[in-house]
Amino acid sequence: MEIEQQEQKNEQEIQYFNQLPLSERIKQRDQLFQNKEYADLLPVIVELEKPKFQGDISNDNQKIKYLAQKEIKLGQFLENLDNQSQHRKAIYNFINEENINDTNQNVTMEQVYNDKKNPEDNFLYIFQSYNKDYYKKDDQKEKKK
Repeated sequence: MEIEQQEQKNEQEIQYFNQLPLSERIKQRDQLFQNKEYADLLPVIVELEKPKFQGDISNDNQKIKYLAQKEIKLGQFLENLDNQSQHRKAIYNFINEENINDTNQNVTMEQVYNDKKNPEDNFLYIFQSYNKDYYKKDDQKEKKK
């Protein structure tokens, strides 16, 4: 029962968060991320312009662009990539190449997510908070080597 209530609460937060203008989403997200306790609870949504996507999604960059246009919760954003090093590479490329457009104002991914000096680490922190099981598996593989 508790899990269902939490899921409903998360869904409501997502819907509310999604309706806010980008600048307000950034502000709210920044306030919550000041206190790391709340990082796991915050449903972080990225709303990107949805241009019609045509192209090859066999490489990481194209896959990210394709997924991004589907407005995917960050925790599921890169689930189709094979391992953590691909995540790092793809995230880094995406941060450095892509823009978000909100009412004619261009905001780079780095500006949106750069809470830490290294945007790669910040992205991974967000993903890890939503994909704990995935990263546990990845960490165990690395420890065995």
